[in-house]
Amino acid sequence: MYRNGRLVTQCVLYPLRIANGAGGMIAAGGVATAPTPSEERRRGYVERLLRAVCDELRSQNVPLSMLAAFRVSFYRCYGWRDDAGQGRSYVIFSAEHGKRGRVVRCREMVALDPQARAQIFAFFPAFADQCAEVVCNALADAPVQMLMPDSQEYTMELGSILQTVDVAQALEAYVFPRDVAGRVTLRIVDDWLEHNSAVPQLEIEGDMAWATRLKDRRCRCAL
Repeated sequence: MYRNGRLVTQCVLYPLRIANGAGGMIAAGGVATAPTPSEERRRGYVERLLRAVCDELRSQNVPLSMLAAFRVSFYRCYGWRDDAGQGRSYVIFSAEHGKRGRVVRCREMVALDPQARAQIFAFFPAFADQCAEVVCNALADAPVQMLMPDSQEYTMELGSILQTVDVAQALEAYVFPRDVAGRVTLRIVDDWLEHNSAVPQLEIEGDMAWATRLKDRRCRCAL
């Protein structure tokens, strides 16, 4: 993005794919390298750039976007999120063979409150005599290193946060269990991406779904 012939902000958009848990993949746009000179900040350039990115992804039928945030709170107001799930906490990890022995690689951790988060970090010491290293995928401003026990060696890898560029496309890309069938009506409110604010009716059958936008926005939710 240029202002008076001077570059004020930019980004790089990478084509990504996210596993849907059923053997398929969902297209996503990876946003990276979006610096703005200090003298050009607080003028709305990043917001305009991110809106253009979402418009570009939506025109290509890419329903999701991910970025590695230097500070999660900065991008949260634009719709990118790092929280998910309805349980109190969960961890996705794998055990791999590294150069110095077995490596436990934590790919995702989510906790809804401090107590649930403490349980996650109490989980990793169980591997103290089984692995040489624990590698965690976390956000740049997450205090993970401070919360981990000192008895193990930990390595941090920068994680990403997620934005739903197009709710309807994302719902249709999701692979549902084959034994699930029915109709769901949702009311979506998105203060940043207005095209997402709608009442889609979702028809689910045979692990697939079709979204139809309803005209009546007064609907709350019908299950």
